[in-house]
Amino acid sequence: SLLKKALQEDPSSGGEALNLMGYYAGEMGDREREEKFYREAIMTGDGTAPLFNLALLLHRQGKEDEALDALAMAIERNPEGPSFGLRAKIHKACKQEEKMAQDLREVEVHSGELKAMSDWELGWRADAAVLANDEAAAQAAREEQQRRCRRRTEVAPQQGVLPVMES
Repeated sequence: SLLKKALQEDPSSGGEALNLMGYYAGEMGDREREEKFYREAIMTGDGTAPLFNLALLLHRQGKEDEALDALAMAIERNPEGPSFGLRAKIHKACKQEEKMAQDLREVEVHSGELKAMSDWELGWRADAAVLANDEAAAQAAREEQQRRCRRRTEVAPQQGVLPVMES
């Protein structure tokens, strides 16, 4: 298969490829294969993305204990804001308000400056701010998202466009 060939050329890319396959399986609604690919990615790599994605999938399926286990492994590998934000959402779903509040504090500790965040991190930071009822932080995150959106949609000079021919 194409994946096997890619892994032969670069074995370190296996976890990332499997994680993406899980993501795309999920986009197509195949939750069984989504979970399978995330679990395989976890076994082949040391990154946190498949652990986070598995936790998110399990949370959406109402498997909160399993989701928390996956997040514990992700946080152990790399404590980052989005993992704490997802864990806060899970603790809220389990009505564990004190644990949720602690996770929201950890989001603050493990999140950098808004401008330096990836779009993914910024989205999770905005969610955490809403969950914490921190309107100022939520507004700042929304403003940064809007700034990025405006920057992306600014009209760049068109290059390589053929002129319109008038008859």
